Amino acid sequence: MNSSIKNTEINFVCFSFVDDTDLVHTFEDDEDFDKMQEVVSTWEQNLATTGGAIVPEKSYWYPIDFVWKKGEWRYKKADDIKTNLYIPDPTSKEMKILEKLDVHTARKALGIMVRHDGVQADNAKFLRERATKWALNVNSKKLKPKEALIALKCTIWRSLCYPLAETTMNASQSSNTSFSTGNGSPKQYLQNNTAQQPS
Repeated sequence: MNSSIKNTEINFVCFSFVDDTDLVHTFEDDEDFDKMQEVVSTWEQNLATTGGAIVPEKSYWYPIDFVWKKGEWRYKKADDIKTNLYIPDPTSKEMKILEKLDVHTARKALGIMVRHDGVQADNAKFLRERATKWALNVNSKKLKPKEALIALKCTIWRSLCYPLAETTMNASQSSNTSFSTGNGSPKQYLQNNTAQQPS
């Protein structure tokens, strides 16, 4: 594929981080779904030879295609793409259909909620809920101010900061997500219990 900015050729097979792998396959013809199945089967067989396995219940795929509707391009619904991908169950070896998702459906991957249409509402909600849960848990422990600051820096602070680099949330979403002054937020907890702020 070509870069949209410099028009330079880019070749890639997948994105992989430890046990989380995203296979990417692009084509122009619907008949090439057979090639996509071949890619998935090859990946599954390679994993099997090294003692690994793809678990059908933890696996899914996003078919991304467009349709011209009412004067603009729109994503096709997953159900409108009449094909399935299969992988064998690691124990029974029975072929299972991989779950097919719409681009508007978010799934957790590498600490964020990934949606292939780029909308960040699910990320904002997910990270806000994570911060609120942390604040409520810490608040129930009646920590001393110094202990609360250590807990903040060593746990939730990094759990919220690291995923932000993977998102495209706007300023309003990110400020309302992590350390807003809302009820139960980590920032409010620190303000109520210590004058110190994390660096």
